[in-house]
Amino acid sequence: MHPLDTFLAEFTRSCAKLYNAFIPWSLVILVLAFPVEFARGIELRRLLMFLAKLFIIILLTAKSNELINSGQLVVDRFIDSTGLVRPEAIAQTYKDRLAATLGEPEIKDKSALRLMLSGHFLDALLYGFLWAIAYLALFIITLITFAQKVALALAWGGTPILFALLALEPLVHLGWAHVMRIVAICCWPIG
Repeated sequence: MHPLDTFLAEFTRSCAKLYNAFIPWSLVILVLAFPVEFARGIELRRLLMFLAKLFIIILLTAKSNELINSGQLVVDRFIDSTGLVRPEAIAQTYKDRLAATLGEPEIKDKSALRLMLSGHFLDALLYGFLWAIAYLALFIITLITFAQKVALALAWGGTPILFALLALEPLVHLGWAHVMRIVAICCWPIG
């Protein structure tokens, strides 16, 4: 197993422990939300809306891990279906277009050194440059993916407390900020 995978597995287990430790505290916050909500008076309509809000908060908290994973899958499928430029394909796309332009299909299978030796010096330099850019982009994307996994695990660990704040009227903005944070982190690959 790769050391980064080992780190992520252990880190995810730690975040799961944090998530489980926050569950009782989130229930305390939800119970404290009742007196805060009804300090303004008791109306049947507001009571039903409040109970529906609590149900949704509990449901979101319980399914937060699945929602985060589903959000990542949706973003990945969106990227794959849009045909956005993939860094690992930049150099190969250039070689394919060069072969089509020159009418020499065997160029697609040549390395940068073979291109240079066959008299395509400028094409070999451009291909080498694009190859270097592609691997630099892959390295950066790998770092961003690793950072995204760490950030999402941390966000998931704090979900019980921060989602429970959605029930407290004075602190709703903190809960919504956390929801938006999770959505934004899931959308990092689009950027």
